Amino acid sequence: MILAAQQGDDEPFSKLVRENESFLLSLAASYVGKQDAADVAQEIWLAVHRKLWQLEQPTAFRSWLRQVVFYQCLNHRKARARRWKG
Repeated sequence: MILAAQQGDDEPFSKLVRENESFLLSLAASYVGKQDAADVAQEIWLAVHRKLWQLEQPTAFRSWLRQVVFYQCLNHRKARARRWKG
């Protein structure tokens, strides 16, 4: 499924999203709070779609996804802090 998604097949990617949505939302909520988790999740899935080609070991998808979530949430928090300062 991941290999097909890496090659641009939308159906396997959609299945990855469905199967991992609750995991991703829960993880994102732990980093940015429940109120921002859904918005950040959309940004994360876009990043996953753009960067999926970088995943070398399809069996490591969950670990890789966890890293993408962490960095996207970190970027979100930094952006929010800049808005509050400015």
